[in-house]
Amino acid sequence: MLQILERVHNAVNKHITSDGTQFRSNIDVTSETPMLMVIREDREEFPILVTASIDQILCNTVLFDEKQIKETRQIEINEMMLQLNMAMPLSSFAKTGQYYSVFGALATESIDKNILLEIEMLSDNVIDALEVMNPFLI
Repeated sequence: MLQILERVHNAVNKHITSDGTQFRSNIDVTSETPMLMVIREDREEFPILVTASIDQILCNTVLFDEKQIKETRQIEINEMMLQLNMAMPLSSFAKTGQYYSVFGALATESIDKNILLEIEMLSDNVIDALEVMNPFLI
């Protein structure tokens, strides 16, 4: 798995988006599951965490904590996320514990170009999702 993360790390650190934005990443091997943290230079507050297994590369970004949802709006925001899931390219919403996130998964055999596309799209989807969810948040 570490080999896959190193490959993603090398691809990300060489990548510049069409608008000139750069990504940087670092690998954390101190936890039980090795993880790559990818940061887009203009969206540092929304790092993309990348993990890998034998079969897949999983990219995940935390959007917000459930405590940040207005008290009476949690059911509405959950419903909206379900409705938006199909319209969000290469990404899906998730809730893990108290955290809402956006994630995408690829096969480990994916070429670097597709991995970079996923990471860029996920980063863009985070911004789009937060704009749509803003009325529900404190």
